[in-house]
Amino acid sequence: MLTLYKELNYHTKGISHILVLKDGRLSSSAADNTLIIYNKESFQPDLIIKEHTDYVNYHIQLENENIVTISWDYTLKIIKLLPNYKYEVIQELKDHTSIVDKALETKEGKLITCANDKLVIVWKKNEDGLFEVEKKIVANKRDYPDSNIVFINDNLLLCTSVTDKNLKFYEMNNDFQLRFVFHNIRCCFSRNSIIYISEKDLLLVGGIKNNGIYLFKMKKIPHFIGKYNNISKSINDVFSIILFSDGDLLVGAEEVIEGEDGEEITKNNIYKLKINEDNKGLSLVTEMENAHEELINGIIDWKERNFIVTCSKDEKVKIWTLNKQN
Repeated sequence: MLTLYKELNYHTKGISHILVLKDGRLSSSAADNTLIIYNKESFQPDLIIKEHTDYVNYHIQLENENIVTISWDYTLKIIKLLPNYKYEVIQELKDHTSIVDKALETKEGKLITCANDKLVIVWKKNEDGLFEVEKKIVANKRDYPDSNIVFINDNLLLCTSVTDKNLKFYEMNNDFQLRFVFHNIRCCFSRNSIIYISEKDLLLVGGIKNNGIYLFKMKKIPHFIGKYNNISKSINDVFSIILFSDGDLLVGAEEVIEGEDGEEITKNNIYKLKINEDNKGLSLVTEMENAHEELINGIIDWKERNFIVTCSKDEKVKIWTLNKQN
């Protein structure tokens, strides 16, 4: 399925997110409190940015090419990349009061963030081009933090919580109104386990504890299609899902099997799945066992260089080439 091209071992703790920047460089953020930006050719670090005091669990690049780092230290940092492998922190956002989980940029240039303080915050830019709070939404009034946000389209935002087991859809209007709630969906905590495929109007949500992948048809009202959990009888958690360039899915998941002596054996595998023609199910194409030693937290399809890139709790970024037969 995949052939290892290069392994990057520059982080000292588990890696949570990988991203290809607009200038074509690969980047990764991790529990060692750092963001690393790699050289295009050698894949050695061009920059190791350590501006947080805790786990950097996510990062994005804005339309203006600034980078936003998201951390367990309750803050977000806006970082401007400078010539000669330098950078500048131009702003620190400190309005969350707990672990910040994810950030997204809207087409209007606003920033939306969610955190374990139960808040979703909408930030707008002031006259100086800096972010300021426009709105704070208590997305969960009960004692459940929201851990993930995903754009469904220009008007709809999905919020999820691993402990609440609900999918909440908010209309992104002035009042940020809650439109729909799906209950008892045990979705994965991973920020990379939910994708929306606009071409098929499908939402796929990775589940935990043998719950497979949930499928939704996003019509005027979201419609639950079903749960696909026959990737393997022993799949435990689905941590990452991407849409591959050929229209299939690549899924990073943890498989737990029973060994000969009755002990549990954990494998961290990559699965290639095909979306059925009726868009109502998934079929297994092929799989690759033990792609990483621990949880696969992220997968990206680096189309410009014909690479698949994965990151893991095992502190490794792996760059793969796709075998021709696949």
